[in-house]
Amino acid sequence: MSILLCMIAIAAEDPSSQPASAQAATSAPVFAPPAAPGSEADEAEVAHAEGLLAETDGRVDEARRLLSRASELVPANVDFAFDLARVSFERKLPTLATDISRFLTLEPKTAGQSLLRGYLLAMLRTKDGARATEDAKAAVQRSLALDPTNSEAQQLGVLLDKPPIGKRSRKNWALRAKIATEYDSNVTLIQDATPSDEGGLRLLLSGGVAWQPSFGETRLSLSVDLSGGIHLMHRDRLALFDFAQVLPRFSVDSRVGDNRLIAAAFISQVFLQGFTRHFMQDFALVAEYRRIFGEVWQPGLYAGIGYRDFTTGDFNQPGPTDRDGLHTNVGLGLNFVRDDVVAHVRAGFQLENAAGAEQRELGPEADMLLRFTVSRFSFGATLAYMGRFYQRSSTMRVDQRVSAGFVASVTVTPWLFIDVDYRFVRNVSPAVVQFDYMRHLTGVTLRAAY
Repeated sequence: MSILLCMIAIAAEDPSSQPASAQAATSAPVFAPPAAPGSEADEAEVAHAEGLLAETDGRVDEARRLLSRASELVPANVDFAFDLARVSFERKLPTLATDISRFLTLEPKTAGQSLLRGYLLAMLRTKDGARATEDAKAAVQRSLALDPTNSEAQQLGVLLDKPPIGKRSRKNWALRAKIATEYDSNVTLIQDATPSDEGGLRLLLSGGVAWQPSFGETRLSLSVDLSGGIHLMHRDRLALFDFAQVLPRFSVDSRVGDNRLIAAAFISQVFLQGFTRHFMQDFALVAEYRRIFGEVWQPGLYAGIGYRDFTTGDFNQPGPTDRDGLHTNVGLGLNFVRDDVVAHVRAGFQLENAAGAEQRELGPEADMLLRFTVSRFSFGATLAYMGRFYQRSSTMRVDQRVSAGFVASVTVTPWLFIDVDYRFVRNVSPAVVQFDYMRHLTGVTLRAAY
């Protein structure tokens, strides 16, 4: 029996039936350590109990010192080592590495000890995903082998089967096919267009394939997307604005410790007039850096640069309407990732340094996203703003584009998904009538990943 239990038992006895020496001993506080401990195990019990009491009172440094003392006195006691590691991890103490390694060197002997090991490794899995998760699963499996009815171990096992925070099951290949409709009140911006024949409904078709291999904490993606739009109204005037787009893209998403870097490069090719006339090409490189805090918050910054080249049409003619040139953007972002909830906010500036003075623009940009998952269903909402101020335009043109949208997804099978989305775009600036427009986009997407 430990020294604590001995003292409690002595204090509960009738003092008149005790020897004088025993009566003197009961005059000391029950939880005061004895003057001469009977063994290191007894001293460790007292230190452990006082350490937990200090933790409850908020005396973290004192709690860590006492729990460390208990673990040093009895190194094989997994409960002492676990409490030390738990306090150090939760409080992010500078001794974290030492305190955890002490616990992880122990071999659990009982179902309870195996479960304790599983809990700590489960807390660490977002820092060392592959190793910690597999070790945690092994500890839980051992606990269940010793006690198959342990519901707590069963629940931890279910949690460990979920991907680490901020990650999902990774598939190497992805396919996508989408059919959508779009209403655009300002399709062409041609000089002699009228409201009656300029706007209209068009059918959008798109599809793509992506190869997405992973190498540790780095994931690559090489994809090709094809899309096209066919005008369903006023075809006598708008058929020449039927378009097709080819978009090859390469990206990398890599994490090193608490640093995350995302970069992508793409080449967009757009065709008109029955998909036979090359209209424009866009070469761009974008990058984003994030710093990860507590596996939840990811503040960072982003930047992009590209060159847009119009090969036909008014935008390709030398003069004030020539739109060829560099475009850049830069800004700050904040991302929130927790289990099945993802949110981000970004704000910055964009600049398009076109060759023609009429097409040079700059202005602020901002966007927000919220996405969450419930069982097999996922829901998302977006809100964005882009201000385009044409400083040298003869018409003093100002575009202030506001867009909002939502998407709902359902997981049909582990490899098949269906998305339904809607997006609204509106120019809310007091601009000239010919630049006033709105867009409604509605679509259904079928996705497969394996």
